[in-house]
Amino acid sequence: MNTYKMAWLLAAISIICENIGYYLTFPRMKFLKKDFETRNVNITQRFGTIERYAVWLIVFSLVFVLLMFATTGTSFLAHNRRVAMAAVNPILRYLYPFVQLSAALLGFIGLIQLMFLKEKLKGIITFFLGVLFTMIVYQRGMMVSFVMLAFFVALDFFRINRRIVKEKSILKFLLVILLLFFILVLLRDIYNLIFSGQFILLKIFKESESGENPILLLLASRPDGDVLEVWTILFGYLSENRPLLGRSLINIPFALTSSNFRLSSGYKLGVDILNEHYDYDTYWYRKFGFNLNSIQEMVLNFHVTGILFGFLLGLFRGVLTSWYYRRVFFYGDPTKATLYYQGISYFLSAFNAFHWMCFYVMFAEILSILSKLKLHSKPHSRIKSKEESAT
Repeated sequence: MNTYKMAWLLAAISIICENIGYYLTFPRMKFLKKDFETRNVNITQRFGTIERYAVWLIVFSLVFVLLMFATTGTSFLAHNRRVAMAAVNPILRYLYPFVQLSAALLGFIGLIQLMFLKEKLKGIITFFLGVLFTMIVYQRGMMVSFVMLAFFVALDFFRINRRIVKEKSILKFLLVILLLFFILVLLRDIYNLIFSGQFILLKIFKESESGENPILLLLASRPDGDVLEVWTILFGYLSENRPLLGRSLINIPFALTSSNFRLSSGYKLGVDILNEHYDYDTYWYRKFGFNLNSIQEMVLNFHVTGILFGFLLGLFRGVLTSWYYRRVFFYGDPTKATLYYQGISYFLSAFNAFHWMCFYVMFAEILSILSKLKLHSKPHSRIKSKEESAT
């Protein structure tokens, strides 16, 4: 119980430190409003290339899903495995990220089409294609992150634009977001209902003790329900071992390598060390484990003083958000900026996501190049006839 209280305390302090840092550097609405007025921003033009991105994302998703089926058959599907995807076949480690990230960005684009461009049918189709591909790879966290980003971008756009919005429209907007978010939260439950005939949430309720709050059970079974548990495991580790004193931080670039390589070479990340301490076999051989956020990793390296890193983290997040909003609303490619923003944010939240940050940046550059390609052109004969008529 004392360990749990300490976990609550440290989690609270880390959040407070991070928020203090963020509020010092986050984008101020009054400055954004001035820029919006002087630049005469047309938001429809800002997202002019978004449909091209959506087309390429659907192509990527389809191609890499087919490659996954061609490589392993149906064994990678969640209801057919009891290990992580990389343990089914190592090559999946290099295939499923394309599907996962494409699906998440499709969700973002779908909401942008719904909220900014008023293209309801396109937006709904794009969003639910993203949901479908997310279900196939059984990874919802990234999708939730992109959907929440789209929500806050839309919300702040209305604030910056000083647009008078009817209460009905606001209510409708919030209900749509709430419904879509609820679908994403229950995505794994929906998948299990389709393929195994079981609704896992109902099973949890039935197996729980009578009198337990169903809302708390729902929250505890969702993503990030183990954050406090990680703090308790971290304290258990530090009570038996010395802090790493930067050893895991030096090894961050080795996130680009496989877990098998890190195990054999000894270049372990903070997440490797703590998961290994908790359950060696499950982590290294079944490839299942919990995540370690960046503040927890700093505590793992520098004990309780590492929690002050939350302040610096907040400062970085605020600067990054300011950069992102200017890219989205005023200049540059907003979709490309979204990938950069999400990739760097992911790394700031968890250092072991270094490989994901590199992948986001690479993917952003690839999509940016592809989006500039013309997918169709006028027939040569028609062009020629126009030239003749002109002469």
